[in-house]
Amino acid sequence: MASGKVKSYHPEKGFGYITPDDGGADVWFDHSSFDNINLDHLEEGQTVEYQATTE
Repeated sequence: MASGKVKSYHPEKGFGYITPDDGGADVWFDHSSFDNINLDHLEEGQTVEYQATTE
């Protein structure tokens, strides 16, 4: 599992970006990527763990 910090989150638009701790490119995420997680309290700079996938 990768970790990083929330770079930005736009709840009104339903998406945001994570800056990976490994220095890679920012990761885009959509609110629909999360199951049973409340994103109301997600803040910029918050440390998160994630699993990146491609479609």
